[in-house]
Amino acid sequence: MASAAVLSASGHRLLSTASTAGSTKLPIPISHLRRLVQAGRLADIDATLAPLLPSQCVVVLSALSAAGLPDRTSALLKTIRSPTAAHLNALLAPLLRRRRLALLVPYILSATPPSRATP
Repeated sequence: MASAAVLSASGHRLLSTASTAGSTKLPIPISHLRRLVQAGRLADIDATLAPLLPSQCVVVLSALSAAGLPDRTSALLKTIRSPTAAHLNALLAPLLRRRRLALLVPYILSATPPSRATP
């Protein structure tokens, strides 16, 4: 019971940090990405987000996670040479907003390399 409270409190802090982290917005509506996910058009999602990856990596991670692709987001996070707390927040914040997906968070955290917070 106490661990659930800790997870809830840390999740709240994570969401607060993620919402104030940056003002960069994704130029593609999340609803468009969700429609592509429902249609199973993962190649189209990759093609849409690939040009944004070098300049807006955190935004792309958040978009993939919000579109319901946490496994793809986690795989992308593993390719980042030095992931920061912002990268991890981009992955986890959309998941913590939905109860069903929040159950994936412990698994994703155990499979993710430790983030390196920048001073």
